[in-house]
Amino acid sequence: MLNKLLTASVIAVLSVGGFIYAFKSQSATRTNVQNDQIESLLTQMKNSDWNARRTAFYELLKLGFGGDFHGQTAQIPSALFKLSKKHPENSDKINITLIRLLETENNFIRKQEKKFEQTGETLTEEYTNYHGDLIGTVAGLKDSRSVNALVGAINTGNMATKGLAALAPFSIDIVAEKVDSDDWSTRSSATRALSQMLEPTNINRLESEAPGSREKIKNLLIRKAKDADYNVRLAAINGLGKLQDRDAAQVLEDISRNDMYQSTKGSTTSYPVREAAKKHLSRLRN
Repeated sequence: MLNKLLTASVIAVLSVGGFIYAFKSQSATRTNVQNDQIESLLTQMKNSDWNARRTAFYELLKLGFGGDFHGQTAQIPSALFKLSKKHPENSDKINITLIRLLETENNFIRKQEKKFEQTGETLTEEYTNYHGDLIGTVAGLKDSRSVNALVGAINTGNMATKGLAALAPFSIDIVAEKVDSDDWSTRSSATRALSQMLEPTNINRLESEAPGSREKIKNLLIRKAKDADYNVRLAAINGLGKLQDRDAAQVLEDISRNDMYQSTKGSTTSYPVREAAKKHLSRLRN
Protein backbone atom coordinates (compact mmCIF):
# COMPACT_ATOMS: atom_id res chain seq x y z
CA MET A 1 0.00 0.00 0.00
CA LEU A 2 2.80 2.37 0.98
CA ASN A 3 4.61 1.64 -2.28
CA LYS A 4 1.46 2.44 -4.24
CA LEU A 5 1.08 5.78 -2.44
CA LEU A 6 4.73 6.67 -3.06
CA THR A 7 4.40 5.73 -6.70
CA ALA A 8 1.24 7.84 -7.04
CA SER A 9 2.97 10.79 -5.36
CA VAL A 10 5.97 10.56 -7.65
CA ILE A 11 3.70 10.37 -10.70
CA ALA A 12 1.77 13.42 -9.47
CA VAL A 13 4.95 15.42 -8.91
CA LEU A 14 6.30 14.44 -12.30
CA SER A 15 2.99 15.36 -13.92
CA VAL A 16 2.93 18.80 -12.28
CA GLY A 17 6.59 19.32 -13.15
CA GLY A 18 5.91 18.27 -16.70
CA PHE A 19 2.97 20.66 -16.93
CA ILE A 20 5.05 23.57 -15.61
CA TYR A 21 7.87 22.74 -18.00
CA ALA A 22 5.44 22.49 -20.91
CA PHE A 23 3.81 25.82 -19.91
CA LYS A 24 7.19 27.58 -19.66
CA SER A 25 8.24 26.06 -22.96
CA GLN A 26 5.07 27.24 -24.67
CA SER A 27 5.44 30.71 -23.12
CA ALA A 28 9.05 30.95 -24.31
CA THR A 29 7.96 29.86 -27.77
CA ARG A 30 5.24 32.53 -27.87
CA THR A 31 7.75 35.17 -26.73
CA ASN A 32 10.20 34.15 -29.44
CA VAL A 33 7.46 34.21 -32.07
CA GLN A 34 6.40 37.69 -30.91
CA ASN A 35 10.01 38.86 -30.99
CA ASP A 36 10.18 37.76 -34.60
CA GLN A 37 6.91 39.62 -35.29
CA ILE A 38 8.27 42.80 -33.70
CA GLU A 39 11.48 42.61 -35.72
CA SER A 40 9.47 42.14 -38.91
CA LEU A 41 7.13 45.05 -38.14
CA LEU A 42 10.01 47.39 -37.28
CA THR A 43 11.61 46.54 -40.61
CA GLN A 44 8.30 47.16 -42.41
CA MET A 45 8.12 50.65 -40.88
CA LYS A 46 11.05 51.58 -43.14
CA ASN A 47 9.08 50.66 -46.29
CA SER A 48 8.81 53.28 -49.04
CA ASP A 49 5.01 52.78 -49.17
CA TRP A 50 3.16 54.69 -46.45
CA ASN A 51 0.36 52.12 -46.43
CA ALA A 52 2.88 49.44 -45.49
CA ARG A 53 4.36 51.69 -42.78
CA ARG A 54 0.89 52.46 -41.44
CA THR A 55 -0.07 48.78 -41.35
CA ALA A 56 3.10 47.86 -39.47
CA PHE A 57 2.53 50.67 -36.96
CA TYR A 58 -0.98 49.52 -36.09
CA GLU A 59 0.07 45.87 -35.98
CA LEU A 60 2.71 46.82 -33.40
CA LEU A 61 0.03 48.60 -31.37
CA LYS A 62 -2.10 45.46 -31.54
CA LEU A 63 0.72 43.51 -29.92
CA GLY A 64 0.88 46.13 -27.17
CA PHE A 65 -2.87 46.24 -26.59
CA GLY A 66 -3.28 42.50 -26.94
CA GLY A 67 -5.97 43.20 -29.51
CA ASP A 68 -7.33 45.95 -31.74
CA PHE A 69 -6.25 49.55 -31.09
CA HIS A 70 -9.79 51.07 -31.27
CA GLY A 71 -8.48 54.65 -31.35
CA GLN A 72 -7.27 54.66 -27.74
CA THR A 73 -4.47 57.16 -28.38
CA ALA A 74 -4.16 58.10 -24.70
CA GLN A 75 -3.51 54.45 -23.80
CA ILE A 76 -0.73 53.91 -26.37
CA PRO A 77 2.18 54.80 -24.01
CA SER A 78 1.12 52.26 -21.38
CA ALA A 79 0.49 49.60 -24.05
CA LEU A 80 3.96 50.11 -25.53
CA PHE A 81 5.49 50.15 -22.05
CA LYS A 82 4.01 46.71 -21.37
CA LEU A 83 5.25 45.47 -24.74
CA SER A 84 8.77 46.80 -24.11
CA LYS A 85 8.81 45.29 -20.61
CA LYS A 86 7.82 41.93 -22.07
CA HIS A 87 10.46 42.21 -24.79
CA PRO A 88 13.32 44.22 -23.22
CA GLU A 89 15.72 43.18 -25.97
CA ASN A 90 13.55 45.11 -28.45
CA SER A 91 12.62 48.03 -26.20
CA ASP A 92 15.12 50.59 -27.46
CA LYS A 93 14.73 49.47 -31.04
CA ILE A 94 10.96 50.05 -30.80
CA ASN A 95 11.49 53.60 -29.51
CA ILE A 96 14.07 54.64 -32.06
CA THR A 97 12.13 53.09 -34.96
CA LEU A 98 8.94 54.93 -33.96
CA ILE A 99 10.89 58.20 -33.71
CA ARG A 100 12.42 57.63 -37.15
CA LEU A 101 8.98 56.72 -38.48
CA LEU A 102 7.59 60.10 -37.37
CA GLU A 103 10.52 61.86 -39.04
CA THR A 104 9.73 59.90 -42.22
CA GLU A 105 6.05 60.92 -42.12
CA ASN A 106 6.92 64.56 -41.42
CA ASN A 107 9.09 64.55 -44.55
CA PHE A 108 6.32 62.82 -46.49
CA ILE A 109 3.87 65.57 -45.49
CA ARG A 110 6.29 68.32 -46.52
CA LYS A 111 6.61 66.72 -49.95
CA GLN A 112 2.83 66.37 -50.13
CA GLU A 113 2.41 70.07 -49.36
CA LYS A 114 4.55 70.91 -52.40
CA LYS A 115 2.53 68.44 -54.45
CA PHE A 116 -0.68 70.12 -53.28
CA GLU A 117 0.56 73.47 -54.61
CA GLN A 118 1.09 71.89 -58.01
CA THR A 119 -1.86 69.50 -58.29
CA GLY A 120 -4.32 70.30 -55.49
CA GLU A 121 -4.05 66.72 -54.23
CA THR A 122 -4.62 66.45 -50.46
CA LEU A 123 -3.76 63.82 -47.88
CA THR A 124 -6.43 61.25 -47.08
CA GLU A 125 -8.26 61.22 -43.74
CA GLU A 126 -6.80 57.75 -43.21
CA TYR A 127 -3.29 59.15 -43.45
CA THR A 128 -3.90 62.21 -41.25
CA ASN A 129 -5.44 59.98 -38.53
CA TYR A 130 -2.41 57.69 -38.71
CA HIS A 131 -0.02 60.65 -38.48
CA GLY A 132 -1.91 61.95 -35.45
CA ASP A 133 -1.75 58.58 -33.69
CA LEU A 134 1.97 58.39 -34.45
CA ILE A 135 2.58 61.87 -32.98
CA GLY A 136 0.72 60.86 -29.81
CA THR A 137 2.78 57.68 -29.64
CA VAL A 138 6.15 59.40 -30.00
CA ALA A 139 5.17 62.16 -27.56
CA GLY A 140 4.18 59.47 -25.06
CA LEU A 141 7.62 57.86 -25.24
CA LYS A 142 9.13 60.88 -23.45
CA ASP A 143 12.41 60.06 -25.14
CA SER A 144 14.86 62.96 -25.53
CA ARG A 145 15.81 61.61 -28.96
CA SER A 146 12.32 62.49 -30.23
CA VAL A 147 12.76 66.28 -29.98
CA ASN A 148 13.52 66.82 -33.68
CA ALA A 149 10.67 64.53 -34.76
CA LEU A 150 8.17 66.42 -32.58
CA VAL A 151 9.50 69.79 -33.74
CA GLY A 152 8.85 68.57 -37.29
CA ALA A 153 5.21 68.08 -36.29
CA ILE A 154 4.94 71.19 -34.10
CA ASN A 155 2.16 72.77 -36.20
CA THR A 156 -0.18 69.79 -35.75
CA GLY A 157 -1.46 70.75 -32.32
CA ASN A 158 -1.28 70.00 -28.62
CA MET A 159 0.07 66.45 -28.78
CA ALA A 160 3.29 67.69 -30.35
CA THR A 161 3.64 70.88 -28.28
CA LYS A 162 2.84 69.12 -24.98
CA GLY A 163 5.30 66.39 -25.93
CA LEU A 164 7.99 69.03 -26.45
CA ALA A 165 7.10 70.77 -23.20
CA ALA A 166 7.48 67.48 -21.33
CA LEU A 167 10.95 67.01 -22.87
CA ALA A 168 12.40 70.29 -21.61
CA PRO A 169 15.25 71.06 -21.01
CA PHE A 170 16.24 68.96 -24.06
CA SER A 171 13.69 70.81 -26.19
CA ILE A 172 13.83 74.37 -24.87
CA ASP A 173 16.56 75.75 -27.14
CA ILE A 174 15.18 74.43 -30.43
CA VAL A 175 11.66 75.56 -29.50
CA ALA A 176 13.04 78.98 -28.58
CA GLU A 177 14.52 79.23 -32.09
CA LYS A 178 11.15 78.44 -33.66
CA VAL A 179 9.40 81.40 -32.02
CA ASP A 180 11.13 83.62 -34.59
CA SER A 181 10.06 81.59 -37.61
CA ASP A 182 8.79 83.43 -40.71
CA ASP A 183 5.67 81.25 -40.51
CA TRP A 184 3.07 82.57 -38.05
CA SER A 185 1.74 79.06 -37.36
CA THR A 186 5.17 77.83 -36.32
CA ARG A 187 5.73 80.91 -34.14
CA SER A 188 2.36 80.35 -32.49
CA SER A 189 2.95 76.64 -31.89
CA ALA A 190 6.44 77.21 -30.50
CA THR A 191 5.13 79.95 -28.20
CA ARG A 192 2.40 77.56 -27.01
CA ALA A 193 5.03 74.90 -26.28
CA LEU A 194 6.99 77.41 -24.19
CA SER A 195 3.82 78.33 -22.32
CA GLN A 196 3.16 74.63 -21.64
CA MET A 197 6.66 74.31 -20.19
CA LEU A 198 5.39 76.58 -17.40
CA GLU A 199 2.90 73.94 -16.22
CA PRO A 200 3.89 72.97 -12.64
CA THR A 201 4.95 69.40 -13.52
CA ASN A 202 7.22 70.75 -16.25
CA ILE A 203 8.66 73.92 -14.79
CA ASN A 204 9.52 72.38 -11.40
CA ARG A 205 11.58 69.69 -13.12
CA LEU A 206 12.99 72.17 -15.62
CA GLU A 207 14.19 74.60 -12.96
CA SER A 208 15.90 71.81 -11.04
CA GLU A 209 17.68 70.53 -14.17
CA ALA A 210 18.33 73.88 -15.86
CA PRO A 211 18.14 76.77 -13.37
CA GLY A 212 17.09 80.06 -14.97
CA SER A 213 14.74 78.43 -17.46
CA ARG A 214 11.68 80.16 -16.02
CA GLU A 215 13.28 83.57 -16.58
CA LYS A 216 14.36 82.59 -20.09
CA ILE A 217 10.85 81.49 -21.00
CA LYS A 218 9.34 84.60 -19.42
CA ASN A 219 11.53 86.91 -21.50
CA LEU A 220 10.69 85.04 -24.69
CA LEU A 221 6.95 85.24 -23.93
CA ILE A 222 7.17 88.96 -23.16
CA ARG A 223 8.75 89.46 -26.58
CA LYS A 224 6.18 87.27 -28.32
CA ALA A 225 3.35 89.19 -26.62
CA LYS A 226 4.24 91.97 -29.09
CA ASP A 227 4.27 89.68 -32.16
CA ALA A 228 2.60 90.90 -35.35
CA ASP A 229 0.23 87.92 -35.36
CA TYR A 230 -2.56 87.84 -32.79
CA ASN A 231 -2.42 84.03 -32.49
CA VAL A 232 1.18 84.29 -31.29
CA ARG A 233 0.23 87.04 -28.85
CA LEU A 234 -2.57 84.89 -27.44
CA ALA A 235 -0.21 81.95 -26.96
CA ALA A 236 2.26 84.24 -25.16
CA ILE A 237 -0.47 85.68 -22.93
CA ASN A 238 -1.54 82.19 -21.85
CA GLY A 239 2.02 81.56 -20.72
CA LEU A 240 2.48 84.90 -18.97
CA GLY A 241 -0.75 84.25 -17.09
CA LYS A 242 0.92 81.26 -15.39
CA LEU A 243 3.66 83.42 -13.89
CA GLN A 244 3.32 85.05 -10.49
CA ASP A 245 5.57 87.82 -11.76
CA ARG A 246 5.42 91.62 -11.75
CA ASP A 247 6.99 91.97 -15.20
CA ALA A 248 4.46 89.54 -16.70
CA ALA A 249 1.59 91.33 -14.97
CA GLN A 250 2.71 94.69 -16.39
CA VAL A 251 2.77 93.26 -19.91
CA LEU A 252 -0.70 91.78 -19.44
CA GLU A 253 -1.94 95.11 -18.12
CA ASP A 254 -0.65 96.93 -21.20
CA ILE A 255 -2.15 94.36 -23.58
CA SER A 256 -5.51 94.44 -21.80
CA ARG A 257 -5.78 98.14 -22.67
CA ASN A 258 -3.97 98.58 -25.96
CA ASP A 259 -3.98 95.43 -28.14
CA MET A 260 -5.39 96.43 -31.53
CA TYR A 261 -6.76 93.11 -32.83
CA GLN A 262 -10.52 93.31 -33.46
CA SER A 263 -12.98 90.53 -34.17
CA THR A 264 -16.27 91.51 -35.79
CA LYS A 265 -19.36 89.29 -35.85
CA GLY A 266 -22.37 91.01 -37.32
CA SER A 267 -22.64 94.35 -35.60
CA THR A 268 -20.56 93.28 -32.60
CA THR A 269 -16.87 94.11 -32.31
CA SER A 270 -14.67 92.52 -29.67
CA TYR A 271 -11.00 92.51 -28.68
CA PRO A 272 -10.12 88.84 -27.99
CA VAL A 273 -6.49 89.45 -27.07
CA ARG A 274 -7.41 92.21 -24.61
CA GLU A 275 -10.09 89.97 -23.08
CA ALA A 276 -7.64 87.09 -22.65
CA ALA A 277 -5.17 89.39 -20.90
CA LYS A 278 -7.91 90.69 -18.59
CA LYS A 279 -8.92 87.17 -17.58
CA HIS A 280 -5.35 86.27 -16.67
CA LEU A 281 -4.90 89.52 -14.74
CA SER A 282 -8.09 88.89 -12.80
CA ARG A 283 -6.95 85.39 -11.89
CA LEU A 284 -3.49 86.61 -10.83
CA ARG A 285 -4.99 89.33 -8.63
CA ASN A 286 -7.30 86.85 -6.93
